[in-house]
Amino acid sequence: MSLNRVVVEATPSMVFAILVDPEAYPYWVVGTRAIRGWDNEWPAVGSRLHHRSGLGPLAIEDSSEIKAAEPDRRLTLEVRVGWLGVGIVDVGVQTIGAGDTTLVTLTETTTGGFLHSVPSAVLQPLLHARNSLSLRRLARLGKSRQALLDHHPGDVQVGNA
Repeated sequence: MSLNRVVVEATPSMVFAILVDPEAYPYWVVGTRAIRGWDNEWPAVGSRLHHRSGLGPLAIEDSSEIKAAEPDRRLTLEVRVGWLGVGIVDVGVQTIGAGDTTLVTLTETTTGGFLHSVPSAVLQPLLHARNSLSLRRLARLGKSRQALLDHHPGDVQVGNA
């Protein structure tokens, strides 16, 4: 299991809006090249986000499914990347201080595919580095979206609005 944390200068509501915004995924999830679509029910439990993932010349089309969601608190996804693997990604969102800053905790556990057979001593540092970069991107995205809302409330739509 890989565990990463980041502090985001945005409200938990803003962070959660980014987590469930399908179009935001390629901007913060390392390895996501494009979003091919999402189920009409997104972000309901059981709905899927269809993506293209990969590095370099390798591209795999697959999907991720919401397994649990508590608005502004937690999102759990089963992520699939073809033959490479299946995993559970759990993202917790917690208010810090006065509520305008958020602690985001991301855990990822492989459950199947090739990556599940890779020794933990090899896989975990790679997952940790990837998820660390993803959370840094999420923090930048959260800060910029929060700044837009702070300066232009009502003019900016986020999430599935």
